[in-house]
Amino acid sequence: MPTLADVGKAAGVSRGTVSNVFNRPELVRPELRQRVEAAARALGFGGPDPKGRLLRDGKFNAIGFMPPGAYAIAEVMRSPYGRELVLGVSLACDEAGTTLSLVNGTDNTRFASIREALVDGFILGHSGDIGLITSAQRRRLPFVILESDAGPDINSIKIDGRRGAVAAVRHLTGLGHRHFAILSIRRTPGPP
Repeated sequence: MPTLADVGKAAGVSRGTVSNVFNRPELVRPELRQRVEAAARALGFGGPDPKGRLLRDGKFNAIGFMPPGAYAIAEVMRSPYGRELVLGVSLACDEAGTTLSLVNGTDNTRFASIREALVDGFILGHSGDIGLITSAQRRRLPFVILESDAGPDINSIKIDGRRGAVAAVRHLTGLGHRHFAILSIRRTPGPP
């Protein structure tokens, strides 16, 4: 398996220049970057080992997402809202060059999952679970809680459904509509 040094030797540059091509390409002149990339392709070098980056930076380059509830990942994938949520978070991570890590946890394991997840921060779907908030705070990693009023010192995102409904009704009545139907996903399993 080729190394940074092997690519540097093949391209006639230092190991540090090869590292910059992969980690900070804006620092390397375009023609030099192309030469290093060509040497890397010829040697079959796909880039630096992520473990080395972890040792150097102390970061995993990953955001952990823990949905609410036991067996949460499976439930999220069954829900249209959950799938859209994961898709949106995933696209945002892609744009930021960050990995999305789905962190599962049943009622018995979620605190251990928070403690042990190899991530740089969390998106927590457990609204207002004080134990989970405490576990995340102990890690000293940034986190945000979805659909929660956990307090002024806790980063949270919450949709104001009531104001949204009022705005929708005002808009529709302003257009002259007088009869409405509400379509929603079922929030609990089983028959209605």
